[in-house]
Amino acid sequence: MRDAPATVLILASGRGKRFQAFGGQGSKLDALLHGKPVLPHTLDAVRASGLTYRLEAAPHPGMGDSIAAAVRASFDANGWLVLPGDLPLIQSETLRGIAQALHQHPVVVLVFQGKRTLLPN
Repeated sequence: MRDAPATVLILASGRGKRFQAFGGQGSKLDALLHGKPVLPHTLDAVRASGLTYRLEAAPHPGMGDSIAAAVRASFDANGWLVLPGDLPLIQSETLRGIAQALHQHPVVVLVFQGKRTLLPN
């Protein structure tokens, strides 16, 4: 792989159907966390990581479509870190660590306390 780090794809195209089904108003990306909407928290962590990023906020039918659009828009990237926009507690160090791991491995999966982390359906 080239020395350039991967590009972070921030997915912010969701319609918030599950969030609304459980009583949320609007999009969960706009929900307040410590007085600030969720998405800006995520963006702050990505910016603090120093990694190149692409915010994909155009409406798409599903997450796969959002990922495909973001990849098409950053086709010259040296790999991608797919990051849902609703992860306001992600740490910039975590993002840098994943990007660094991609220099040694073609695919990186997060593990927490010995277990693979998965997003809930």
